[in-house]
Amino acid sequence: MNIAIDSAYLFHLKPKIKSSFPFQKLETEYKHTFFGYYDKSPFNKDDTKLLAIATNYDKKKNKSREAVVGYFDLNTSKFKEIGKTSTWSWQLGARLQWLPGECEELICYNSEVQGGLGAVIQNISTKEIIRKINIPIFDIDEKGNYALGLNFSRLYRMRQGYGYGNFSDPTKNEMAPENDGISLINLKNGKHKLLISTKFISEFRSKKSMLNATHYLNHISFSPCGNRFYFVHIWNKMGKRFSRGFTCGIDALDLNLIDKKENLSHYNWKTSEEILIHTSSKPNGVKFNLYKDIENTKHQIGRSILNKSGHPSFSPDKTLIISDTYPSLYRLQNLILCTSQGVLINNSTKLYSPTKFSDSEKCDLHPRWSSSGTKICVDSSYLGSRKVLIFNIEKLIKK
Repeated sequence: MNIAIDSAYLFHLKPKIKSSFPFQKLETEYKHTFFGYYDKSPFNKDDTKLLAIATNYDKKKNKSREAVVGYFDLNTSKFKEIGKTSTWSWQLGARLQWLPGECEELICYNSEVQGGLGAVIQNISTKEIIRKINIPIFDIDEKGNYALGLNFSRLYRMRQGYGYGNFSDPTKNEMAPENDGISLINLKNGKHKLLISTKFISEFRSKKSMLNATHYLNHISFSPCGNRFYFVHIWNKMGKRFSRGFTCGIDALDLNLIDKKENLSHYNWKTSEEILIHTSSKPNGVKFNLYKDIENTKHQIGRSILNKSGHPSFSPDKTLIISDTYPSLYRLQNLILCTSQGVLINNSTKLYSPTKFSDSEKCDLHPRWSSSGTKICVDSSYLGSRKVLIFNIEKLIKK
């Protein structure tokens, strides 16, 4: 056996999770229970409910990808089913999220709508579908008025762990489609329009590596004010993947290429003018840079701490950063907690991830803050199936 598998075997003789924080495990009667990406919090405003997806899907055994959508009552740890969807992925989930606004009972998630990919807005108490939208959503602004969407079928074809394979990609024969890209969706009436096409982005300040490459878009995120958004342009050529990051106004104006020299990916807005982005390049390696939007000035955060690929996010009060790492040679994933200036607070939490959770089936921790900023929620595979864990960090941050 190779060294990674051998090390994983040896870890079976020890605890599969080590943490200085008390934690709560949330599970359902289904094999897998998880949330998805790190850029949205599954907690409601008073930390009494936590959204999740549950499924028995196994690609070797099941054709149906049906999953249950629901939430945990955190006072009882009981899971309440709300609806079902077959429109989800291991990385991005169903883009399940609380819908901002006056009513705190509304959620939004991707589902099949009218024989295609779409999204629904639903009341968790009555289970009533408030509105159906015939395009899948990626992100929602903080007022709950607009969403941004993209072609998840194309995303699936390019990166299976992220997109949805329910329907074939109508752009499969196009390297950079002109009538496909990022759409702006009015959540009040369901109307949508194409903001930025993949073809336009592929030709914007083009590089040699972009010629005769296949292009797609991913990782869309509204700024806190909702007037601008971040997204990643990715292109594949001869087995290599390249990426760059942009910000843009929701009127499709003021398109801003953030950094010409770095490959940009994971992100988190600190303010409406500042965004933390995971970058990588040769010979600079991995960095977490805080960029000033439009000006594109930057400074590195946590030079000796945040130096491995991960998924960073600021605490609700913007004083702390939580991030994770991919599995090491010994299949261990770390949680890293530091100040917003990059000073280490704690990195003692380690979770084991079995080797079967790799490639499109991988289970990243994707740490997410509670609304109070005292808890961290992750998806973990340390028991051999996906479970949701909540770490209580209240005592540490109040020292």
